[in-house]
Amino acid sequence: MKFIKNNLIPLILGVISLVAVISLFYPIRAWAAKLRTHMTNKLDDLVQVHNLLVYRADIPGQKPHYGPINNDLIKLNELVQSRMKEQARRLREYVEEANAARRVIFPRGLGNTPVPLLLGKPERGLLPVTRASLVLTGNFRRDYRRIFRPNWHSNQSWLVRLDAGMPPSLGLISRKVKSRLAQMRMNMPENMIQQQGDEQSKKLERQIAKALIYDAAARCRIYADTQSFQERDFIKSSRVVPSASQIYEAFVDCWLQDDVVRAIEATNTGSLNVGDSPVKRLIHITVGSSAASAMGIAAPGPASGGEMVPSGNLFVGAGQVVSGQPQGGPPQFGPQFPGGPGGFQPPANMPFMPQPGMQPNSNGAPAGPATLTGHTGNKIYQVTYIAISVVIDPTKLNDFIEQLYRQNNGYTVVDVHLHSISPIQAAGNGYIYGKVAVVRADVLVEALLFNKWNAAIMPANYRAALGITVPQK
Repeated sequence: MKFIKNNLIPLILGVISLVAVISLFYPIRAWAAKLRTHMTNKLDDLVQVHNLLVYRADIPGQKPHYGPINNDLIKLNELVQSRMKEQARRLREYVEEANAARRVIFPRGLGNTPVPLLLGKPERGLLPVTRASLVLTGNFRRDYRRIFRPNWHSNQSWLVRLDAGMPPSLGLISRKVKSRLAQMRMNMPENMIQQQGDEQSKKLERQIAKALIYDAAARCRIYADTQSFQERDFIKSSRVVPSASQIYEAFVDCWLQDDVVRAIEATNTGSLNVGDSPVKRLIHITVGSSAASAMGIAAPGPASGGEMVPSGNLFVGAGQVVSGQPQGGPPQFGPQFPGGPGGFQPPANMPFMPQPGMQPNSNGAPAGPATLTGHTGNKIYQVTYIAISVVIDPTKLNDFIEQLYRQNNGYTVVDVHLHSISPIQAAGNGYIYGKVAVVRADVLVEALLFNKWNAAIMPANYRAALGITVPQK
């Protein structure tokens, strides 16, 4: 107690100091944290200032700029951006004009209503509204028929341009055999006719069939016939006036199929016969939004000849645009023998492509399926498909696709399926493909048609279903 009494004041001061230190600890720590944060922020500012002083600005088409950002640099960047926008605008105009090549003409420039072309020939007054007098008395039906017929010796016929032919039919072989036997038996005794008739007939049939098959292969550069193309049924009746929608669909069919024909022509340039040709047979071309699913339909065998049904809307997401008549009859894969050409028969449940989801169009048109590329119809373009089935030298497939791309800038090959072909079985059905191994290639092509030229010739029901408004001039 004596110690406490003697040191009471120092003890009290010590306690007060201890309490003061403890009470000041927390505020001091908070002040220290603020000071550290403030110093860190200032340091970051210094770093940013330093970075701006040694800043690297990469402007397209210019050398890298090192140093502070100044007004000259900002103006240069704005100038380059404006030039890039102008370049993009010009590129889009070029793409739209190139997309219209060989499809329409603009009589007085791009600002006027385009006139649709049917294989290079202007067909005036038919679209977007059909005039019955022009269809019945004009050349549309005649010009349209010429495209598919092999007996028109002009560059309008696809079969003539392809130098196409087909193996001899059983009826032709039978008639040749009967004619040859009749000639031989005129100078043959009756007893020899009875003894050698059946054996001689079978031998002669084999000889004539072989000669006709090889002669057909030597005379053509590709196997194809009228069933290889998609033809509209409305053309068969000369008294029925087709609607504007039917005529418009016929034009689109011809534009896209003609590009395929041009690609085959270019790929087969220089070949002497089908044995030399890279593309040896055109099985079928299908145009429309259902082309992808049509290619996935398996060849069901000899009863139906392996049908691919080209039905459905013309464009992806076209709503219910009904033309009034179905498209041409079911195209044939080839002669009616089991499994289609070369004996290939895919399983009935084999899908051609994954089923895409549904998404709305950007212009508010009825929702359509999303394509593999993500393209759907909008205010700039409409989307459709071309399904091409050919027998081809597999080493030349890329050449054929490259030639297809050269025909128009709106094409994208989105899927290719290859199927083996037995040369022995194919030859047994009359198809001579030469010395190289061949495959059947099913090629799915996405096609874009730009509205800048296409919408002006669309019938009103197509524009309404697609949500397209043609600006008034």
